[in-house]
Amino acid sequence: MKKSLFLIMGAAMLAMPMQAQEESSVSKDPVFDHLMFELEATTGMKNKGMSPTTFNFNLGYQITSHFYAFAKAEGSINLYKNDDVKTYFKSQALGGGIGFKLYNPKTNFLGTDLRLSVTNTIGSPDWKYTSYSADLIIYSNNKKQRAFTPYLGLGFKHINSHTSGISNWNGIIGTIGFRF
Repeated sequence: MKKSLFLIMGAAMLAMPMQAQEESSVSKDPVFDHLMFELEATTGMKNKGMSPTTFNFNLGYQITSHFYAFAKAEGSINLYKNDDVKTYFKSQALGGGIGFKLYNPKTNFLGTDLRLSVTNTIGSPDWKYTSYSADLIIYSNNKKQRAFTPYLGLGFKHINSHTSGISNWNGIIGTIGFRF
């Protein structure tokens, strides 16, 4: 009994210095250290008479140092021209996505993320659709010096229309946003 107690105490004492050698970024509230808030505006090239523009709010959680997931709320104004008649459609959408940091955010000045997301319109919008997008986001990594980090993105988006008379949309999109 005394030998096993002595071995357990010895192992615990050896483990404490080993734990102290690890780099730790633990703060008072580790949950908030992993949260991401983003505001962004996205616009797409004109295709089939449609030019989509969206304003997004993303709420994300950093799962590992290179992988995160996010929820997305989207408001869109889509300019549409058909037979020389110009109009617009408004829609609201909810969805989510995943992101992967391609470069180590602790060692590189510029960070690059690959994002995949899906949204679907809600309520009674003018244009009902499901959208799928893939974006490459570039941002500065000096988050310690700023309360927010601006970023730019370039990507591809497919919008699957559920409204009769409006065809699907595919195109290149540009994004500008702020990460808090």
